[in-house]
Amino acid sequence: AESRLTRAAVSIDDPQAELARLNGAARAELTSLEVVRLAWLEALNVPGLGMLNTDNTVIESPRERHDELEEYWETAQVPKPLSWYDIPSQFVIVAAAGVWGAYLLQLFARVGRTSYAWSPEDRRLTLPNGATLVPSDLEDVDKRKWSKFIVFLPIKKSHDKLGGKEVRVDLFRHDYLEDWILEMERVAFPDRAEDDDDGEEEPVDADESSEPSVVAAHAEESDDAKPTA
Repeated sequence: AESRLTRAAVSIDDPQAELARLNGAARAELTSLEVVRLAWLEALNVPGLGMLNTDNTVIESPRERHDELEEYWETAQVPKPLSWYDIPSQFVIVAAAGVWGAYLLQLFARVGRTSYAWSPEDRRLTLPNGATLVPSDLEDVDKRKWSKFIVFLPIKKSHDKLGGKEVRVDLFRHDYLEDWILEMERVAFPDRAEDDDDGEEEPVDADESSEPSVVAAHAEESDDAKPTA
């Protein structure tokens, strides 16, 4: 083994030519050393990396390099070989990511083409199809899916384009749309806003709430203290 650890035996001065020679020979004709050399050169011949050159195939001190590798592999963990499903699973992941990416791209394009406009003067909402709504056009503001940022707007039959229909509005993907819908609801159904206000109790100052009872108590005591005729 010592006699084989020489520069001439280990190094390859022309790796490109040596790889071509070994690839052109029949595997049965290769010696055990040539089989190892072929595997080594093929591992270096990775497209785009440029590793098949004399910087990686010429070893000036084979003995020292051998000792370094021996010391390294005494403690290093040998990588496990790939399972049969490792490479196919990567293709599956890439395909799934491609499908998901295509879905997101078309979603962004669809949302980008869907636009709403708002006129604060008359609280007029312009829908993506060009129809407009004002608070008086609303039959109701249905919030059955409000937790999912979806609201349904039943339209009165008097509306020229959407009469009797129900407009589904996705609040999640459009800024300010929720505020606009709530503003239309406050105008169209002011009683709902009043009900919300009635449910809120104004805070009472503790000092103010206690003063009348104290004054009343003193008044009662003074009345009891008066002599009767």
